[in-house]
Amino acid sequence: MKPIKKNLILVIIGIIVAFVVVIFIVQKKNKLAIPDFSEIENTKAQTAKSKSDQKEEISLIINYGEKQDNYGLEIEGGDTVFSVLKRLAQDQNLDLNYSDSELGVFVDKIGEQKNTKNEFWVCDLNQESGKVAADKQKIKSGDIVEWKFTKF
Repeated sequence: MKPIKKNLILVIIGIIVAFVVVIFIVQKKNKLAIPDFSEIENTKAQTAKSKSDQKEEISLIINYGEKQDNYGLEIEGGDTVFSVLKRLAQDQNLDLNYSDSELGVFVDKIGEQKNTKNEFWVCDLNQESGKVAADKQKIKSGDIVEWKFTKF
């Protein structure tokens, strides 16, 4: 074999070896880690648990005119502005009188404040007057329910 061909073959072999080494190094650096799916499932489970641990709450204000009481209450699915008032009255031993009609519930008395011909209980939801009867007005977490004794 002639020395030029021998040198050419050695150069080609050197280039091939260098190319293989470079490819090997690049693959090692860029190798993608196989995810540990058990860790992903654990993360999903922890996220779901933290969401279920979050309590759905509302603020309930009873405004008697001269004073007001503020409460933070947990709510349940299907709660209304009336159902949370009723539950609070039971929990706090508040007097609560109401009457049912075809249109819905009408609150007559909360605590010591009883409706008169010029004063009565009304309910606001998020600082807006109710558009339906209290037992029909659904609530959601974060709502502000205010029962206030109003003069007419």
